[in-house]
Amino acid sequence: MAGEFATDFDGTNDYLTRGSDLAGNADKKQFAISIWIRPGASARNRYMAVNQNSRVLFSLLSDDKGSFVGINSDGVTTVVSLRTTTPTTEDAWNHILMSANLATGASHVYLNDTEDKNEIALVDSTIEFTRNTWSIASNSVGTASITFLGAISEFYFNTAEYINFSVESNRRKFISAAGKPVPLGPDGSGPTGTAAIIYAPDGNPTVNQGTGGPFTENGAPVRIAGPNKRTVNAALISGV
Repeated sequence: MAGEFATDFDGTNDYLTRGSDLAGNADKKQFAISIWIRPGASARNRYMAVNQNSRVLFSLLSDDKGSFVGINSDGVTTVVSLRTTTPTTEDAWNHILMSANLATGASHVYLNDTEDKNEIALVDSTIEFTRNTWSIASNSVGTASITFLGAISEFYFNTAEYINFSVESNRRKFISAAGKPVPLGPDGSGPTGTAAIIYAPDGNPTVNQGTGGPFTENGAPVRIAGPNKRTVNAALISGV
């Protein structure tokens, strides 16, 4: 069952790092993201995924809105900036879908299966996905003021393909009509036939089931029940 488990981050020193680029990574003009989050109460920006120098930054803003920002190789120009229009709900499960094809000008943002796009920037240019570090739930040094507070489950990040989420059948590959996670395959290849570069069913890619390679755990993230609400005894991810 998809979404049985999640990883809970304490918002202080729980985060995941990879001290090299994602294996097989490349700079592209498209991406697709699916993630289930249960954010804790907080009035600050919280990182969900970021690479070195924030060329790619997927985060929750201080107003609880989801945000994806991509910068090109000049290190300055924002070529894509998408947000949810509606804030996510604290202490409840939320599902975010985001995708874009910068070459064609297409972009999509869905919150809990409802179109919710605020497109701030979309330029026909390449996103600098290839960097020397990647992190989940914080930056590479675990700065406490931006560390994610809350739980993450079924994190899917595909930098090789654009998915048109305005097509309902494409959304059903990630979220059921009943608003629950659906299986994405062992490596995240279920929706498109191509494995995701990051696929972490329980939100913790220490053993990344996608193609990008494993991350290292920092602090003590806890494995908890996910959006499909299987009850488990709290235990350190490293201990299960």
